[in-house]
Amino acid sequence: MATNGLIISPLKSLFTSAAGPGFPVSPAKAHPKIPTDKSADQCCLPEGNWETNPICKYQLALPSTDVAVKVSKLKDCLRSHFKADPVLSNDASLVQEYVDLLERQRPIDESDAGLEASGRSALFKDFPRKRSLIDMPVVTTLYYCCLYHYDLGENSLASPTAIRKRHELSDKQFTWTAIGARAKLRQWKDIETLLTAKGWFGKTQLKAAIGFDKVVAILHRNGAPQDILQKYLGLVDNVEQRLSLAKRVSCQIAVIDALVALKNRAELEQLAAKLDRYSKEGLYAFDVLHTSTIKWK
Repeated sequence: MATNGLIISPLKSLFTSAAGPGFPVSPAKAHPKIPTDKSADQCCLPEGNWETNPICKYQLALPSTDVAVKVSKLKDCLRSHFKADPVLSNDASLVQEYVDLLERQRPIDESDAGLEASGRSALFKDFPRKRSLIDMPVVTTLYYCCLYHYDLGENSLASPTAIRKRHELSDKQFTWTAIGARAKLRQWKDIETLLTAKGWFGKTQLKAAIGFDKVVAILHRNGAPQDILQKYLGLVDNVEQRLSLAKRVSCQIAVIDALVALKNRAELEQLAAKLDRYSKEGLYAFDVLHTSTIKWK
């Protein structure tokens, strides 16, 4: 039965992409013209055998607005068709993952909706929920839990670590998503901890699976202060790239440092002439230009 491609396509949209470049659509939204009753579905099949066709059973489950009903239909579809047919084994794992995601989202959504309505949570007051978590993609779910439940242990349904493991998210997906959520809350220490890795002999160092240029871009988009931007700009290895990025995010101290690394006195003098002489940046540029330890080009 050649159904793999038709079923995998919408399901894959549930588990791909990352929070930074944009969120994928849910399976339900991937089917704008899903048949909603038996007669409509029967018209799609020459034999009218909608009850024995896994695609139809799967599609019929998607429009259900009651998550309990949807889960029940998906489990029935999974048990009756996907797990029973070896050809559909790959699709079966995706359907099961979707079911697991819905069963995770439902109690989180119900609990958070109640907490928000009670007015007892300062976090929900400052950052109100924009929509229900139900049927959101897994990366969106991860972002949500990094925003509201970042410190929960792995045994909790809302634990970002648990979500990462169950849905096998990559380091890049997790890092991008977690940094975006914590930066929105201005939790800079959390970001530093996330990026801290152990090196040789127990020493720690900062590492970013997405690259520090992407880290800076996310932080800047979320209004990070200059000292935070400066810190991560200094970790961008390519000096030309660091200079370009520092200019883009208007971090003048990092621009000065990059120009020093490039030994570009002429451009530094031009920059210094534009700065307030007695500002932090102006004083720093003046000191650098008058040091005798730098061998300029």
